[in-house]
Amino acid sequence: MAHLSAQSLEHLKRSLRVVLVATALVAAVIPSLRVAAHADALHIETPAPNATVSNGDMLVIGGWTTGSRVDAYLDGPAGIGLGIGSTVVAQSGFELAFQPMDLSAGVHTLYVYSLVEGSWISRTVPIMSRGNHDVPFEPATGNESRDDEPEALEF
Repeated sequence: MAHLSAQSLEHLKRSLRVVLVATALVAAVIPSLRVAAHADALHIETPAPNATVSNGDMLVIGGWTTGSRVDAYLDGPAGIGLGIGSTVVAQSGFELAFQPMDLSAGVHTLYVYSLVEGSWISRTVPIMSRGNHDVPFEPATGNESRDDEPEALEF
């Protein structure tokens, strides 16, 4: 093995540092490029944003993806939300059926994930819940009569 001068050795060290820094930068950029390349790889067609659902109703989460698998969660991302379904995607379209039974009235969020070329991409869809079927869910107009109000007396 040839003996390197101090100057050559210093030059080699600097070159190695440049290669290491460049490798680290490329490694940091590639995942973001992968995410950008898959930005249009998952589309949720149903339910529409702010769709209304009641306990006992069947809610179909459907759309299309270029991925191979779809997972859905309620009110939190994977690992936090309630897992409500998973399906393997044979073609590009998918449907997951979900029948809530104890969903509180108000705003909830669906988190839908697709596995695309080894990376998970996600979309969120806000939904509205009426809660139970027996609770009416109509906007107030100010002209409603209540059953517990006394009837007007005629003179």
